[in-house]
Amino acid sequence: SQILLVGNRGKVKLQTCAHSPVGFAVESGMLSEADGMHHEDRHIVSNVIGARDCRIEIGSRRKISRRDTLLIGSDGVFDNLQVDEIAELIRKGPLSDAARDLFNQIWQRMAGSDEAHPCKPDDVTFILFRL
Repeated sequence: SQILLVGNRGKVKLQTCAHSPVGFAVESGMLSEADGMHHEDRHIVSNVIGARDCRIEIGSRRKISRRDTLLIGSDGVFDNLQVDEIAELIRKGPLSDAARDLFNQIWQRMAGSDEAHPCKPDDVTFILFRL
């Protein structure tokens, strides 16, 4: 799972790192986001909720502005859409519309065969929040 905080103009204010070898490679700059989305090992994770060795990371407090949108999403979200695509889908409008549009775009990607876009059939879980 990852967290994404997006302003109403689409600016990404926070993006957490995926707990996976590919996620760490992207975070360190060894892989681009696009290369990471097509990497053969993108399915390998190193931290799983419910596992005995699960680590909970706590960072500093972050202020959320009135029009910011917070997304907490499983890898099914982040393995099928790029961050800029997600930001554009969730940044404005009613949250129910944003949630529907986000899910529909993910579902369409998972069903697609367009090699130009990532496609990883997986479970999809996410929460959207605004003040």
